[in-house]
Amino acid sequence: METSQSCRGHPGYKNYKPYEIVVKQRIAKWGFLRARIGRPQLASWIIPICAVQIVCSWYSQIVYRRNRRFMMDEHREVHNRLHPLYKHEELKYRYLEDEELRMNTNRAAMELGDEFDFDELKIYHYPERHPDMTITAQAGILGPK
Repeated sequence: METSQSCRGHPGYKNYKPYEIVVKQRIAKWGFLRARIGRPQLASWIIPICAVQIVCSWYSQIVYRRNRRFMMDEHREVHNRLHPLYKHEELKYRYLEDEELRMNTNRAAMELGDEFDFDELKIYHYPERHPDMTITAQAGILGPK
């Protein structure tokens, strides 16, 4: 009688492949995790650290945007409350525009031969129109009105 190399014909007897026998020996020696998965490598530490860092950055962005929105709302309320006090503050920085307005007005007065004195107290008001002047529609880019 010839002996077979496999034990498939025997009921209840498990026929392990050679690598399964090696894995079972490693499990017995080192335990399941090290035998089946292996030793912790560099990626085992880097990937969880990267995941924690990304989640923390998301949280910090949420907190930053929430605080920024809160501060912007506070600033808006303060500016709305203080607007009557400071609404003319920008006029201090319009010196060159006012100078240009004054110069153009003086030039127009010289062309008309008028002795016009630009009132310094009414610097933000345009000179009044003479009541005898007729108002004519100006021709725009679409032609006369």
